[in-house]
Amino acid sequence: MFVRFAVVCLTAATLITPAEAGSLSAAAYSASVSTPSVVQIHSPGTVTASNGLATVTDGGHAEVSGFVTYSQRYLNANGYIGYDFEFFGPDGSINVDADVALYSQSNQNNVITSAYFMVQNAASENIFVLGDPYGFDNMDITQTVHLELNANTLYHVLTGAQLHGNRILEIDASGNAYVNSRVYLSPQFGGDASAYTMELSPGISFDNAGSGSEAPEPASMGMLLGGMAAIGLVRRHRKMN
Repeated sequence: MFVRFAVVCLTAATLITPAEAGSLSAAAYSASVSTPSVVQIHSPGTVTASNGLATVTDGGHAEVSGFVTYSQRYLNANGYIGYDFEFFGPDGSINVDADVALYSQSNQNNVITSAYFMVQNAASENIFVLGDPYGFDNMDITQTVHLELNANTLYHVLTGAQLHGNRILEIDASGNAYVNSRVYLSPQFGGDASAYTMELSPGISFDNAGSGSEAPEPASMGMLLGGMAAIGLVRRHRKMN
């Protein structure tokens, strides 16, 4: 188990045609749990199965948790959020910050987790990547990312958390992962900050960043997973007897 993350290309993005104010696409959400039967939503909220859950909120928070046991041998949980942002104002380079928290952990190799935060330009080229959407490592990262972007230029954020579990070698296992993020004009910006207005995709609001009204509190999450684990142990005991 180790920490791995990548920081890619903290430079001004390729100049592209700016969007008009009010023209940003709506935020995209997906929360799904497969056991292997699939439960999925495409709006902020939580989906649950007997051994796991996935949550996404309109505050940029995605979280997954779950376990595999003798009687519940498979779990695939995903939480994904995609949204656009743009700063309208005088043309030129601007300093933008992103507060990002990534966490993923599992107690056995047969449950793997990941969390990620990505910024892309309108051509879907990566400008910045934190975490690893394609690999699965334990990580605990909290940092403020400093980006040099362009005003009047559209950018995409892709962020999420994933968990994949398969009970092999008769080993019970559990894990969880989450991401919180918030983007804003940097306090270190040397220009006239009042001349710029940030626009976000409809459906996303950093007023709810990091908490989201539908996100389970950590204590509630622990109680829920503890209850799920107890149910799994009871079922296993009954089957063995």
